[in-house]
Amino acid sequence: WVTARRIANAALYDEALKNCPMVRIPPRDPRVKAVYHTYVIRVQRRAELQANLAERGIETKIHYPKPIHLQPGYAHLGYGPEAFPEAEQQAEEILSLPIHQYLADEQIFFVAEQMRRFYRGQ
Repeated sequence: WVTARRIANAALYDEALKNCPMVRIPPRDPRVKAVYHTYVIRVQRRAELQANLAERGIETKIHYPKPIHLQPGYAHLGYGPEAFPEAEQQAEEILSLPIHQYLADEQIFFVAEQMRRFYRGQ
């Protein structure tokens, strides 16, 4: 039940956010069954969006704000900033939205609407 509900929630987010400006939903591979421990998107103006959503009671997270190659545990590999620019760009843009199995459809639609309003400047 938990996994099925998270998958359904992710599908609702995908649909609700597909035309939201400045939001990138990761591509989905139909051969892979994700369980959506997190629902991670890429957004522009992340800090502003996150603060705006928090003001509306929507908790978001930034999972992995620093790419692996810049983590202290991997310093011995010798990679520094700009070694993996795509990973670094993603780390600046990723945002995890609520995805737990207890979310109501209306709550997902509310999150998506608040994001659309933010990017429209309302």
